[in-house]
Amino acid sequence: MKHLIVLLLLATCSVSAFAQFPLGGKEKEIRAYFNKNIPYASAKDFKTADNVSGLRFLKSRGVGDYTFYFDSNGNCISYVVTYYNKELDNIINRLNSTFKPLDNSTWTSENEETNITVVPPKEKDKCFSVVYLKSAGNSQNSTLTLASN
Repeated sequence: MKHLIVLLLLATCSVSAFAQFPLGGKEKEIRAYFNKNIPYASAKDFKTADNVSGLRFLKSRGVGDYTFYFDSNGNCISYVVTYYNKELDNIINRLNSTFKPLDNSTWTSENEETNITVVPPKEKDKCFSVVYLKSAGNSQNSTLTLASN
């Protein structure tokens, strides 16, 4: 029973956080949101091979993790969210109802400023990822909220 309560709490917070982050948001604002609303998530800073700054919030064993990538001005240019495989149909339905499909695993916003890609699980994986990325040629900060509850 304890596991069910913890799982429901994580799912609720994931849905809440899922709707909070527009691309173009500032690193400082994203950190503040997690510190206030998801205090049990631990933060880890990193740099990619291309020297892009990143920030990962870990919640539990990779599921519900948020990984943010920032430009040199500290603006969010992309983020990735992980989910359990059992959520795949639900997430795809949410994306289909909110965004314009480009193919079976990619959607775009109505204004085509944001692309969303579902990275399906590999064999034996328990999780999959959803990648939110500013579209090529979109140099302005987007204020698009990427999902609705």
